[in-house]
Amino acid sequence: MRAIAIPRVQGGPFWPSGWPLRVALCAGLGLTACLPIESGSSDTAEPAAQGAAPKVEDAFAAAMSLVSTAQLSALLQGETNPGAESADAVAARIRGAVQAGACVQVSGSGPTVVLDFGAGCALPGGALALVGKATITVKVVGTGATAQIVLDVLLDAFGSGGRTASGGATVTALRDAAGLTMDIAAALTSGQAGLSGGVEVNLVFPVGGVGGKSVMRTLPLTTITSGSAKMGVEATDVTLARGDCYPSAGSIIVTSAGVKATLTFLSATATSGVAQFTPPLSKKAEDMQLPGLGWKCK
Repeated sequence: MRAIAIPRVQGGPFWPSGWPLRVALCAGLGLTACLPIESGSSDTAEPAAQGAAPKVEDAFAAAMSLVSTAQLSALLQGETNPGAESADAVAARIRGAVQAGACVQVSGSGPTVVLDFGAGCALPGGALALVGKATITVKVVGTGATAQIVLDVLLDAFGSGGRTASGGATVTALRDAAGLTMDIAAALTSGQAGLSGGVEVNLVFPVGGVGGKSVMRTLPLTTITSGSAKMGVEATDVTLARGDCYPSAGSIIVTSAGVKATLTFLSATATSGVAQFTPPLSKKAEDMQLPGLGWKCK
């Protein structure tokens, strides 16, 4: 397990990490990056009572924060041999691949890639509409089988579904047998809300142009704060098939003061956009309409 330092956001709070991080977070990644704030135009979260049970809105915002950040893995889906080329060459390939989608506005030169998602645009191969801006600096570390591609990302009002955040992220990609393993660490804020932690994203390449998916898991101590409330977030095997907007498997559990709320994705969720939500202090799952909560597809 490789240790990744969570980037410090200038002018914003910093959450130190005493444990190694693997893979991608609300950055854009997530990154990026949506935090537990109330729906609406205000970007300031109302302080929640200490120990209050997690709300449906908070659970959904946590889910969106993780899923939005994991979309950054699409930037490296063409990198089958990390370390084989320079950072400038990798950055140029990323700019070219994104520009081919004719949606995201792309700029930058050398090792820099600037992506402007405007009011809503998906990355190539994705279906989730992202908003905001990401400024990326590409680095190539090492050579051969242990080579890594590292993206240092600055996020500005980045996210999806009406929930956005700003801050910094680091994406680290290492080649494995099936594709790439992504490490994304982030420090993000939105009003009084903040996210700290990381997720592991396994990007499985398509075989013969068919298939391909990303599988996402959080690491221990991934947390979201909103006012005085603090919530633990645990995602297990959240699976997005290439081109799908909604997950087809996995779950996300939000815990506050020992009380849990669970969002579960079924195979039918991928096409219906309906997940199963188990409220706090309940054993009965109920339908949750993801589009109705702002989960915007392209």
